[in-house]
Amino acid sequence: MATNIRTDEIQMGKRNRVRVKDKPDPKFKSGLERDYANFLETLYKQGQIQYWSYEPIRLRMGDATGYNPDFFVISSDGEPQFHETKGFMRPNARTKLYTCAEQYWMFCFYLVTRNKKKEWHWEKLN
Repeated sequence: MATNIRTDEIQMGKRNRVRVKDKPDPKFKSGLERDYANFLETLYKQGQIQYWSYEPIRLRMGDATGYNPDFFVISSDGEPQFHETKGFMRPNARTKLYTCAEQYWMFCFYLVTRNKKKEWHWEKLN
């Protein structure tokens, strides 16, 4: 697995703060996340993405609110992206994800789902 981000914190303005942590041996919260990590690792080995990591970043959304995207990905052309995997999504989680994508407009956000045929689908949020 590609794990080379060592930055503790990236300041992005007074209210926006990104914290980056290394997680060399992640414990996934779901089978969907584990399967997507395996998919990303395959893409990395094939040279289709430059980097990926599981929950390395906490995005600050307010004084007491934060959001941990499931995956941070750097595309083959260098674009930083956040990928959120969901099998089921409650309305408040969708609102939080869209709000975060709007607040951190400098990154691309994708909602990643998988159908019954085990095919991945990406919805670009911003």
